Amino acid sequence: GNYTYSNDRVGIPVDSNQYTVRGTLTYTFDNPGFGFQVEGQDNFYFGPKYDLAHLWSAGGSLFFRDDKGTIGLSGSYFSVDDVALPLFTGKTSVESYGFFGEYYPFRVLTLQVKGGGTTGPIGLTSYYGGGGLTYYDGPDLSVHVEANVTSFQGHGNWTDFNAGIEYLPFNAVPM
Repeated sequence: GNYTYSNDRVGIPVDSNQYTVRGTLTYTFDNPGFGFQVEGQDNFYFGPKYDLAHLWSAGGSLFFRDDKGTIGLSGSYFSVDDVALPLFTGKTSVESYGFFGEYYPFRVLTLQVKGGGTTGPIGLTSYYGGGGLTYYDGPDLSVHVEANVTSFQGHGNWTDFNAGIEYLPFNAVPM
C-alpha cells in the first residue's frame, strides 16, 4: 500500500489524497521457462471537497524468463466509479495492453523496456513507452531508476521519471 498527495495546478486547481492497496501473485512453471502474474489494485481517491472515488484495476502478464532476460505480454482493465478531478470527469473504464522485456547483462544490473497502449472513451486512447535500470549492490539492496512517456490522443504527452530503493533487512523473512 501507499499514500500520494497531489497538488495539481493545471486547469482547475485540485488538491487530492490517494490511498492505494495493491496485491500481486507471480508463478513460474519452470526456470528457465514460462510464468504468469496476476494483480489487483484499489485506489481510494479523495479529490475536491474530499469526495471519494474508487479507481481500481486488475491485470495479468504472461512471460518467458531465462538467465539472460525476460520477455512478456500484459493486459489490464481499469475503472473509476465517480468523478476524480483532474484525471476523470465521471465514471469510465480503460483497457491496457503491452509488452515488456528485461535484459540481465551483468549479475548486478537489469535493463528494462516496455511499451503498449490503452483504449477507452474518446480522449483516453494512448500509447506509452519506457525504460529503466536496476542496480543491485549485493543481495539486500537495489536502486531502480525509470523514465516513461505516454502520448494521449489529442491531449498531449505525460512524462514520468521515478527512482526507488529496496532494502531487505532480514534474509529469513523475504519481504
